[in-house]
Amino acid sequence: MADDVRSDEILKMAGLVGENLGLHFPEDRLQDLFHRLGPAAPEMGFTGAAPLVRALISRPWSRGEMEALAGHLTVGETYFFRDDALFQALREEILPSLVRARAAEGRPPRIWCAGCASGEEPYSLAILLHTFLPPELRRGPSILATDINPAALRKAEVAVYGEWSLRGTPEDVRRTFFRQVAKGRYELLRTIRERVTFQPLNLARDAYPSLANGTNAMDLILCRNVLMYFGPALAGEVVGGLSRALVEGGWLAVSPCEVSQVDHQDLARAHAGEAILHQKRTGAARQGAPSARPPAWEPLAAVAPSLPPLNHEPPEKPPVPRPAPAPPPSLEAIESLYRDGQYREAAHALSLGARGAGLLARELLLGARCYANLGELGEARSWCERAIRADKLAPGAHYLLATILMEQGREHEAADALRRAMYIEPGFVLAHWTMGYLAHRRGEASEALRHRRNARALLTGLRTSEMLPESDGLTAGRLLELMDLADPVVAGSRAVSAAPGGGG
Repeated sequence: MADDVRSDEILKMAGLVGENLGLHFPEDRLQDLFHRLGPAAPEMGFTGAAPLVRALISRPWSRGEMEALAGHLTVGETYFFRDDALFQALREEILPSLVRARAAEGRPPRIWCAGCASGEEPYSLAILLHTFLPPELRRGPSILATDINPAALRKAEVAVYGEWSLRGTPEDVRRTFFRQVAKGRYELLRTIRERVTFQPLNLARDAYPSLANGTNAMDLILCRNVLMYFGPALAGEVVGGLSRALVEGGWLAVSPCEVSQVDHQDLARAHAGEAILHQKRTGAARQGAPSARPPAWEPLAAVAPSLPPLNHEPPEKPPVPRPAPAPPPSLEAIESLYRDGQYREAAHALSLGARGAGLLARELLLGARCYANLGELGEARSWCERAIRADKLAPGAHYLLATILMEQGREHEAADALRRAMYIEPGFVLAHWTMGYLAHRRGEASEALRHRRNARALLTGLRTSEMLPESDGLTAGRLLELMDLADPVVAGSRAVSAAPGGGG
């Protein structure tokens, strides 16, 4: 360690890195942390690692500081089709099976790359998916790609790569899906780029699974070379969240060195060729069906003395009272099942309650969320529409319906549902933000900007710690940070309007 930085200072810095970024630097890696901070210091306006450490342990970190540190403390080096064994398993077993199952429902599989770096991994999946999907399902995004490093996400969205990123790419794939834009520089075709949606997400801080950020009901999640940065407790929490984000039968892929960190009751380890993946168990497999044991037969002599004599009238037996039916589970118990990711069990418990006087709108909405997280969108939509019939003025029901319709590809109907939500509750932040996303998808730039600015204006009037309705625990402050990362144009306009001395 450098002489001018005390051990307690760098230890506190390591704790703040874990708190803000989720990155784990134990005591035996403090030297590594200090060396990585050196290149970050000039970018962040410091003369060296020592003044950077002293400044950051004395005050809260800004969004820009978190972004800069994330870029220097994580290794973003990757390339197309990295890990031959995994991509062979995806090509030969996993993706063909998922495509067949989802094509029967009229949609492509839902895939999430958590920790996508500069985009080579999700684009590799998009190329594979393109080869398997029927033409009518090749439009629109079906792969979510997230990362903690916004600079890497910006590079991914440009989708121009050099020879080093393409070193594992077959020549026929290069010719088919890339075009050369300069010497040694290749741009991915727009038809493939449009399959992927990039957004910032911190696995240590942000909510998932969540309908608000689209991290629910995934058929396949790749989270490779990410868990290695986390301590054991946080790695377990992340694996639990990823498990809940999978549909039953869905797949989780981590890097070979991280397989031992995946230890969750809902995930079964499976071999696909030479690759090791984890598959989400079904509800029945999680519960474990009780084994049926045969009765223990006794010898006749052991029971003969107790038999009545011939022609003897047996004594009348008192009637056995029937047990009273168990009351349906309470809403609190069902919500607990939902929070634990037991969506099938929660939905079943709600159905038991429906046999009585019927369900309230709140209970129907919970059922819709259960089925949405199971990937059963038709059932989710049915429960949501029942909730709206029970309470037409519940803005959350219209917003939830919009998210379900978006997943079904019914964007015009989704926009109508969002308008109803905003009419009932003009201050519904997520409805404004989602409306901006839909307008952006339709190429309506001015309309998208208007809704995003509305969402930002509403957020600035809230406390940063305030939980947003229908957000699965997202706070106003965190959404504002994510907006700044995902939408620098609007963030810049906000910075100008809020500059000291502005106005008349």
